[in-house]
Amino acid sequence: TILRRWKGDEWETINWYIADRNGKRMFTPSTDRNGILNKDYFMLIIAPNTFTGVALTHGQKHLIIAPAHGLAQLAIKKILNNNKILEQLAEKRQRYEYFQAIIEVPGKLTKNGYEPSGKFPLVRVEPLELYEFESIMPYKDWIKSM
Repeated sequence: TILRRWKGDEWETINWYIADRNGKRMFTPSTDRNGILNKDYFMLIIAPNTFTGVALTHGQKHLIIAPAHGLAQLAIKKILNNNKILEQLAEKRQRYEYFQAIIEVPGKLTKNGYEPSGKFPLVRVEPLELYEFESIMPYKDWIKSM
């Protein structure tokens, strides 16, 4: 997911980034000197189930696994089998009903390219509030009634 924009008479390549609620850049995947991704991010989100009013009122939730690029996709199994990360997420889950966790995925260069390697630090947990999902159509009426 590399973004390109027309600048002057040529395309400029810009990497996407993770921003806060105000649009301030927080985390940007990095590349090596050849432009190959060597650090990525993985998001794990617990959100309300807004598919039906019944699901929402019964407290059902979605678990969204959102790796950013291929490097984070390759790390899914390692992250979801990492007891330290799972314990940290369980602790956050006790504090927040809904949240977004951002996990850094460092890469190690191998003969096949970069592969996820090392520790996968939990770099941020952002609590999410139910009202933030009110803009989801047609579910906003269900959320407002809660």
